[in-house]
Amino acid sequence: MSSVVFSNFTLSPTALDSEHDQVSYQGQVVKSGTDQGVPNHQVILREYSRDTDLGTVTTDSQGRFSGTVRIDQSMQVYAFWPSDGMYGEAWTDPATVDYRQLPTMFTVSNWATGVIGETTSLPGRLTRKDATGEWAGLGGAPVQFTSPSGAVTEVTTKSDGTFDGKVLLTGDGQWQVDFSGRVPGAGPYGPSSLTTGYIDARWRPSVRSFDAAPEPVAKGATITGTGQVVRKTATGGEEPAPQVTLAMQFSPDGKNWSTRPAGSAGADGRFSLGAAAARDGYWRVTVQDPDYVPTSGSSDYVDTKYGTAITGFAASPKTVRTGHQLRITGTLKRKTTSWKAYAKRTIRIYFRAKGSKKWTYAGSATTDGKGRFARSLTAKKDGTWRAKFSGDSACLAVTGASVYVDVR
Repeated sequence: MSSVVFSNFTLSPTALDSEHDQVSYQGQVVKSGTDQGVPNHQVILREYSRDTDLGTVTTDSQGRFSGTVRIDQSMQVYAFWPSDGMYGEAWTDPATVDYRQLPTMFTVSNWATGVIGETTSLPGRLTRKDATGEWAGLGGAPVQFTSPSGAVTEVTTKSDGTFDGKVLLTGDGQWQVDFSGRVPGAGPYGPSSLTTGYIDARWRPSVRSFDAAPEPVAKGATITGTGQVVRKTATGGEEPAPQVTLAMQFSPDGKNWSTRPAGSAGADGRFSLGAAAARDGYWRVTVQDPDYVPTSGSSDYVDTKYGTAITGFAASPKTVRTGHQLRITGTLKRKTTSWKAYAKRTIRIYFRAKGSKKWTYAGSATTDGKGRFARSLTAKKDGTWRAKFSGDSACLAVTGASVYVDVR
């Protein structure tokens, strides 16, 4: 069996890095003791330590060969000529190839807050230090974001190394940002990892079924706002917002709002908040809780009027014969700066027979300058009498106390 030898085997370059990972090799195989090349035979480039094949080429008519391979780690390589029955095996001395992973580094923007159940932006940049020592953006690199709950999102850096991770926030906590070092079409880089600062994920609330009552309300009296606050969940649904901090707000024009003392919702998100009503205007509830996005519900317009009262109401005599006259009297007052007589207003008088639930209109009277009213009516049955003021544009309606009269 004839023997062959390698002539002029070269390997270049022998110093590689993440962005320069291709090695060219060339040489010639000749018959031993001659310069006659051996054509049409395979030459294999191998890793020395494990005899792993890296590339295969075929000699030309002069026994010359050349090829290119990618190498992504430091190793020793050699060229190998396998035996084919005519020529015995041959190989070159091993040559050393040094590979250096270029270091990488994350820089990130301020990731401070976000909303639970919504996608938020986590921007940053991945850079690498090249062979000259300069830092520049690394494009086409996969970046993984791992949430506090373990969910993983992956994005790819732009050509300048910037990235904008669109991730779903499921709660507060720190995110892990990782680059494995692998970039498609390039040798491995040094991996990078970063743990973010604490991201405060807040709830997004909604105020439902808000109502301000009574409508209208007496000036200076308490108006009560009721409703429920719900919040968006991490999965996009809704649930009650327990113990969320709230405040009533008032505006005379629906534009400029003043805030009343704060309160809170119950475990089911329902609330009942009170505030003093001083004038006509709009009322609403606003969420003022550090764990929630500030939110205001729809408003409710409420008229504010002077309060009224019927005092000293009486029906006499308390015992009267059938068909005889009853004297109905009382006084109507309204509260402006203080309680004062309310003159020239109509008072309607009602009667409910003993055993009945129905009130029947019996007559009316008009208040005098001191707010007093009086009316004589015929007594026909045992029953209860009362007086009512229906209200007007400035004052609230009011129903006075009831008086029972025994008719015999």
